[in-house]
Amino acid sequence: MLITFSGKFYFSDDSDVSQVKVVMLGDSLVTWAAHHLLTDPPGLDLQIPGAEIIWRGIRGCRLKPLDMSLDRVCERGSQPPDILLIHLGTNDIGHSGSAWELRTLVRAFIREAHRRFPRALLVWSDILPRQRWLGMSDQRAAMKILKGMNASAHRIICALGGVVITHKLIKYNKLDLFNDYVHLSKTGNSILCNDWREGLSRLL
Repeated sequence: MLITFSGKFYFSDDSDVSQVKVVMLGDSLVTWAAHHLLTDPPGLDLQIPGAEIIWRGIRGCRLKPLDMSLDRVCERGSQPPDILLIHLGTNDIGHSGSAWELRTLVRAFIREAHRRFPRALLVWSDILPRQRWLGMSDQRAAMKILKGMNASAHRIICALGGVVITHKLIKYNKLDLFNDYVHLSKTGNSILCNDWREGLSRLL
């Protein structure tokens, strides 16, 4: 589901208008989503005409340190992305500080992404809930932190002219959506990838 954005985005002058470069940056959820798409629809190209989809899933990746994932966006000598989708943050909950520190970390990450790729359209893919959190036993507290991180991301992404993709159908109490309390099942991955496909399709 796509929510409100400013609409003031643009693609780099040197990009081929027939092929928009989209980088999917994230943690193991992005890795396993790409693996899912190797054999299941809509496929690695998400069936989005005119888009080159590049998958950059990094297992165990967190928002901090900032360079850990942002350095992976572009291979040396390659063109920067026209669209950078960010799906990170779930591994930080319970590990990278207090609720306030995590909200600050989200904003810092997005600002750094914008600084590095000023002509890219930034897309925030909401942090997903889990059935179990590493480093936290209180599900209610974890969900409160998650919602605060997503809300902080929404505000700064929209202020920068970016887009937010939410995942309303993925809930931690739906057991069939998870394989191991953390990673998504085939059904969960299908929902996540469809959210990405629908959201990105509206931009092209």
